[in-house]
Amino acid sequence: MKNVAVLFVAAALFAAIAAGAGCRVRTVEPDDYQPAVSGHLNPVEARQLVTLLLARHGIKLQPNSELNLRGVRILADGFDPNLHIGYVYLLNPPPGAKLDFAVQTRPSAGSFKVLEKIEKTEHTYVGWIDEGTAESITAQIETFVERLYKTGALARSRGPKKDEEAQAAKDGKDSAEGGETGKADPKKDDEKKDEGPGK
Repeated sequence: MKNVAVLFVAAALFAAIAAGAGCRVRTVEPDDYQPAVSGHLNPVEARQLVTLLLARHGIKLQPNSELNLRGVRILADGFDPNLHIGYVYLLNPPPGAKLDFAVQTRPSAGSFKVLEKIEKTEHTYVGWIDEGTAESITAQIETFVERLYKTGALARSRGPKKDEEAQAAKDGKDSAEGGETGKADPKKDDEKKDEGPGK
């Protein structure tokens, strides 16, 4: 009987913490969940897109990571445990929809204050991405990534190296034109002139 009481108290405590955090932990949703709005990505499609976008900045997401950030309990759709960066995809099911999983909502203002302190002191960052189209999600991720660079969570050296990629492409073009050094060989050019047509 005591064990039942302990379990009941533990369940009530967990529910109180989750309610106080302003969000509910949602389980992994079924693959066949489809958003009510045409063109919006389902969680699986969104995860594929976000994983690709964040990987360009050196963020390696692990799916469905359960976090407890000073009492704010969330199930991140993806989280990099080394960089302490993750995201939550906020679903927008139609009103009155009967789902077999809890839908995580955006945290309360109080919980956001806790998360802001955690960003400054523990350097853990969570992006809250609203359900939407691929373009909308991409724009939200770009805003989140820019914030990560501004706060120092990501170093610019980890980001896409456009200048280096452009230089590498240029070097490759030079190499194709003039050998490995990227410069034309005047001796070879003279030999070609001496040979002339038909020699």
